[in-house]
Amino acid sequence: MGRVTFGQDPVVEGVISGRMDETTGYRTVRPGGSASWLLFLTLSGQGRWSTEGEEGTVKPGEALLLPPLKAQDYGAVQDEWSFYWTHFHPSAGWADLLEWRTIGYTDPRIELRMVDLVTLSRGERRLAMNALEEILIRLSPPKGPRRDPRIESALSHIAAHLDEPLDIPTLAARARLSPDRFSRLFAAEVGEGPRDWVEARRLDHAERLLAATGLTVTRIAEACGFAHPFYFAARFKKRHGVGPSEWRGTDGVRGLRS
Repeated sequence: MGRVTFGQDPVVEGVISGRMDETTGYRTVRPGGSASWLLFLTLSGQGRWSTEGEEGTVKPGEALLLPPLKAQDYGAVQDEWSFYWTHFHPSAGWADLLEWRTIGYTDPRIELRMVDLVTLSRGERRLAMNALEEILIRLSPPKGPRRDPRIESALSHIAAHLDEPLDIPTLAARARLSPDRFSRLFAAEVGEGPRDWVEARRLDHAERLLAATGLTVTRIAEACGFAHPFYFAARFKKRHGVGPSEWRGTDGVRGLRS
């Protein structure tokens, strides 16, 4: 007899991920949806899904992204369905990475990073969020003309290494471009310069850490690649109008936790 789960919704602080190997009859139903986003990567077999007027199936090499607070019904439709799952609360800066429902993928780095994510989500939350952001960047469909692959590679590297030096000469060397050429190409492809982009992603990551951990401001500054906590606090205050310690008690941080 099939196994049906009703209404279970895991408590998620940031991200939690795992793998399931299911058989025919497996089904999960959440009439009120989940409080978090839910990402699937199908490894083998086939799954089916529906959410408020939308429905479909997913097979190996396909990803599914279900939004929060909408009814969910998904399960196995063949002899097996093996998949990675990830419940997560996104950063405020991830909106453009979540504008899809199903998508095919061929990049092997997506599943390799998912293996990392499963392990990291059990105890290394900030690294797990970096891994998830890289996965979503690689999955997200391009808007308009496809970006230069050297800039796509730079964006993925930035997302996965926010705690490391990300100066223009370093990024340019990875792209095999001169610093000046890299800066111009990056601005043309992304819409802002690499320094501004890196700082914005670091501040996004800092918001997640302030919301989901008890790390000190000094440790968060280090984890986000800021060399000095006072500089981090000043840049954070410029964005939010208050310093990181004060922001922890505001409605903004409560929104990230919800």
